[in-house]
Amino acid sequence: MTHISNTALSTTLNSIDIPTSYSQVAKESCWQQAMQEELSAIDANHTWYVVDCPSCVTTLGYRWVYYVKIKADDSLDKHKACLVALGNHQQYKVNYEETFAPVPKMTTIQTLLAIAASQHWCLH
Repeated sequence: MTHISNTALSTTLNSIDIPTSYSQVAKESCWQQAMQEELSAIDANHTWYVVDCPSCVTTLGYRWVYYVKIKADDSLDKHKACLVALGNHQQYKVNYEETFAPVPKMTTIQTLLAIAASQHWCLH
């Protein structure tokens, strides 16, 4: 197993400019590709559907978060972009209770798989 020293990893990360806004990545093809991959994954996974928003609903904004993945040999693996909701703009009794982002724990997944196996259910 390859071991990367903290100094080497720090040097690699310090040598890579990670943008903090869309205006910084607008002309960078590597970041544009990372954003396109994120949008494609969202579409392929049916993460959301575009619908008309009723006028009585207060919407949340979103932003892009950019980061890089580093390989075990301390080289750049890939550029990543994540589209995230601005949950910090939520207000209690306005749009706080309406947001739901399910994130199952591994024990929940293991339990469901065990039940499915014991009941001979087909999984898709």
